[in-house]
Amino acid sequence: MNERTWQWLAGSAGMLLSLALASPAQAGSAAMVVTQTLTKGTCTIDSTATAGIALGDVKQTVFDSNDIAAAKSAGQTFAVNLNCTGAPNPSDTNVLKIGGTADGADGSHKLFKNLSTGGSAATHLGFLLTANDTSGTGVPLDTSSLPVSVDVGGAGDNVDGRAVNFYVMPSKGNYAYKDVTAGALTTTLTFTWDTR
Repeated sequence: MNERTWQWLAGSAGMLLSLALASPAQAGSAAMVVTQTLTKGTCTIDSTATAGIALGDVKQTVFDSNDIAAAKSAGQTFAVNLNCTGAPNPSDTNVLKIGGTADGADGSHKLFKNLSTGGSAATHLGFLLTANDTSGTGVPLDTSSLPVSVDVGGAGDNVDGRAVNFYVMPSKGNYAYKDVTAGALTTTLTFTWDTR
């Protein structure tokens, strides 16, 4: 180390101060990497209908109508509940994806297919599903491209504790009433939380 000493005489007392200036020492270099993972929020879902929904019997004459949603009185509401942890990404929109099997043969693109089979199965009937609805008056979900997405919160919304209501009801869709036969109706719906 090179040193230079400066001296300064201050005041009448003749105080001597010295200051040593040193040239910087040569040091080795080291790199440090800092890492962290940012995780976005996650949600689990449960439903008031996890054990399934058993709709009451409905008379065949209910379907003698041009209204594909004529069987509202034979339907039922249920809720899908979101239980979320962690903050959502500010740009993410929360969605529920609803899957199942579509009945495309009726041409309405609204029916979830009747999965009952055999001689005891109803024919030319399926189920309509509406979102954010408790009375069956909402617009039936479009089943032409499943799964269908239903927004349950805007960008960055914390949806923890939010309940999303759905209404399910039997329907003939665009099938002709003369082709409807009485019997059992069953379908399976799947619900998945996602963001976009």
